[in-house]
Amino acid sequence: VWFRDEEERLRIVDLMKRYGDEEVEDKVREDEALGFIGMENMLQSLALFRTQQESLKKMKKMEWQVEKLCVEVLPYDEYHSIQRAHAHRPRPPVRGGHVKVEVVEAANLPKMDLLRSVDPYCLVFLADQVGESTTGALSFKTSVKQGSKNPQWGEKCELPLQERSSAVTATVFDRDAVTADDLVGCAHVSIADLAPGEAVDGWYKIVNPDMHARKLAKAMIRLRITVHMTEDGVPVAAPASLPGPAAAAEAFSTVGVEDD
Repeated sequence: VWFRDEEERLRIVDLMKRYGDEEVEDKVREDEALGFIGMENMLQSLALFRTQQESLKKMKKMEWQVEKLCVEVLPYDEYHSIQRAHAHRPRPPVRGGHVKVEVVEAANLPKMDLLRSVDPYCLVFLADQVGESTTGALSFKTSVKQGSKNPQWGEKCELPLQERSSAVTATVFDRDAVTADDLVGCAHVSIADLAPGEAVDGWYKIVNPDMHARKLAKAMIRLRITVHMTEDGVPVAAPASLPGPAAAAEAFSTVGVEDD
């Protein structure tokens, strides 16, 4: 590296000594946090898989017992007629598609530490009915907004919609440079309440069962969500006779924002 003079070289060396490791340390902390989240998701998935396997074994055993009973009780022709009807029954459509999410802003986030302001960022993913992520590594993370309890993001992502995806989950964290990042809270939006192809712009309450409700009383996050759903690869349109879901979010269209 070429420097104009010795004084400039010393300034650069001093800056590197003071700040050069911060980016590396931030990356290490971020990798550790993502690793921890990944391990927790893996353990939850393993427990859920074992439960599903046990349930599947019991269901197969019951099916075998019912079929055996049918063979013993029903006439031969009636039993085979039921089998043929079962084999030709229409299968349910395979659901897919994607969900576009814009994390617009948040309001009235609480301070998580006594001596410093909140440095929020948001993690967005799709979850199933038990709260497990269905998007995995494709989860979206916003930038960190330093010292703002009313952060403005305006950041967009697109997440794959799977058969078991049931909710859009936005989790707000407070970035901590010393210890682990603090969980502020989560907002959940049911996909069943969103009409396919129709953008919904609304404010959603941030909740955290481990935090006093008064601390999060005014905490909200604004999301703009559009679900693009397919059935067997064919796009699904919103029913013309149903009112748009924007009316449901209208109650939160105006949110009182406290000063930072």
